[in-house]
Amino acid sequence: METFETMKEISNTLQAGLDQFKNIEGVNIKKDNLVIIQQYNDNQMIVVSIKDDENGERGTNVEVVSAGILLPKKDGVLDIYEEGS
Repeated sequence: METFETMKEISNTLQAGLDQFKNIEGVNIKKDNLVIIQQYNDNQMIVVSIKDDENGERGTNVEVVSAGILLPKKDGVLDIYEEGS
C-alpha cells in the first residue's frame, strides 16, 4: 500500500477540489461555502472547508481524520438553498 506525504496531499486536495469547482456552473468559489473531501484507505480523509467567518473574512480549514464516513447522496436539496427561502 502506498504511503502519501500528508502536507503534499493537503495541497493537492485543495488544488484539485478548486479546479473541479471552477467547472461547476452556478458555484462561486469566492463566495460559496465549499467542502472538499479526499478519501484514503482505512477510512482516512482530508477534509477542506472554505467559507467566510463571522466577520466576513474568507478562510480555509483543513482536517485530517483517521476515520470518516461518506453517506450516499440523497435525491433532493436542502430547504435553506431553495429560491425564495
